[in-house]
Amino acid sequence: MSTLLEALRTAQPLPAKAATLAHYQAQATPPRHTPGPWTWEGHSLKPAQPDPQRYAVHTIVTCSSGGYGFLASDHKKTAAELEADRRLIAAAPDLLAALQDLRNACSVALERTAVLRAADAAIARALGDKQ
Repeated sequence: MSTLLEALRTAQPLPAKAATLAHYQAQATPPRHTPGPWTWEGHSLKPAQPDPQRYAVHTIVTCSSGGYGFLASDHKKTAAELEADRRLIAAAPDLLAALQDLRNACSVALERTAVLRAADAAIARALGDKQ
């Protein structure tokens, strides 16, 4: 544990990056998913800046409703939970980019640990890669 803390204390800070289209375009390998940021318009999840010259998808997912709560669920709690789910889904490109940056920074300073293996597995799942 002290090796991890020491590595984190001495690691150089990462440059601030937003998971924007420019961020993805700067990567050596273009993403296989629709670049973020993503936004919700009603019941449709869409790229914030759709551009048919750069990628093919203009609507990531659309559904007939925003989700359902249990029959006896409190309506306000259900709505709040569904809104949190929507935010989490829309943040997926940002989360993937941050995890990739963190994983790359940690691999320089740390030995291969269970935490890095978990990060590798999450990245592989997000990218559709087999391990």
